[in-house]
Amino acid sequence: MNSVAVITEFNPFHNGHKILAAEIQKKYPASVIMAIMSGNCVQRGDFSVFDKYTRAGIAVLNGYDLVFELPFPYSSSVAEQFAAAGTSIAERLGADVLAFGSESGDQDKLIETAGNQLSKEYSQKVNEICKESGNESLIKVQDRVYRQLFGERIPAESNDILACEYLKSIMRRGYRLQPFAVHRVEDYSATESRKAIYGCDENAKKRLLPYETGNIQFSMGLNGIENLILGALRLGYGSDPGNGIINALRKLAEKSASLEELTDKFPTKTYTSARLRREIMAWLFGATDEYKNSIPGYTVLLSANKKGLEYLSRVKRQKNIPVLTRQSDVNRLDETAARQYRASLRPESVYPLTFNTKKSPKLTVTPIIVNT
Repeated sequence: MNSVAVITEFNPFHNGHKILAAEIQKKYPASVIMAIMSGNCVQRGDFSVFDKYTRAGIAVLNGYDLVFELPFPYSSSVAEQFAAAGTSIAERLGADVLAFGSESGDQDKLIETAGNQLSKEYSQKVNEICKESGNESLIKVQDRVYRQLFGERIPAESNDILACEYLKSIMRRGYRLQPFAVHRVEDYSATESRKAIYGCDENAKKRLLPYETGNIQFSMGLNGIENLILGALRLGYGSDPGNGIINALRKLAEKSASLEELTDKFPTKTYTSARLRREIMAWLFGATDEYKNSIPGYTVLLSANKKGLEYLSRVKRQKNIPVLTRQSDVNRLDETAARQYRASLRPESVYPLTFNTKKSPKLTVTPIIVNT
């Protein structure tokens, strides 16, 4: 039996994710499909629109057999760190295949691009230019160097960018994961889905989201705690003289009345708004570069069906990665993994404050088991 992993966010789970599962089942009919999903913090530098257990449960009702957590801060890190952590968990969970959506759908070209980006000449040239000039964004430097060396542009679409990072991680670490690129042709997106949810657009929600989504309570993301963030910046919380971005944001916080105004006032276009939000989350919750560059020492089971549980029993016997299914499992983690787990709880304590009602939701703390 093949086991196919998908590194994902499901922020929120939309009908495009159902199509991805269906394409995997078509290619690998007897496979177990596992999702390694961002927890309550996501890669765009924000909190997830729905909590992780809700998203995981919906996924298992719509084609996935298991959902494991990609914990903070890996889930809110740059693409390279996000991909490195996700592929590490997939490999240690015994996945045979790593499936991913792709705007281009050209798997061979993505593999070629990833290999080129790992070349010594390319890496050296990018590093040289970045040291010489700090005014140009990294993605622009990478694209310029790639065009100089290989005569074409690097992928510009978000899924293809992540696909290259997955492939680079697999190549760099010698993982046995086999890639499977699924060409994205459907008209669904997480951005459009979030807009429908925030705007209470019922027609758009029906088109984009599975019916299980219903009227679930949703998070307003970092905007829901913008006063906390602005106040912490003004008060000098977590002072770090070496953090230029946060120091600049501290000065701007005195003149800003919202998080959007704060990031809009940032004086350079070198950093995207997503990058600034990631920096804010890392600073607010104490996620160091050392931590973000480490390998996750555990994962959490969020949801499963019967088929998934049968697979999980084999994984747990192999003991390649601790899988937490109950609170007491934390006591069996080694010192490094336990420290990682404790650090991941920092944003969890704040997340309920971001929801769109005055009454904080009671978030599930045990896996959602779907009896199918």
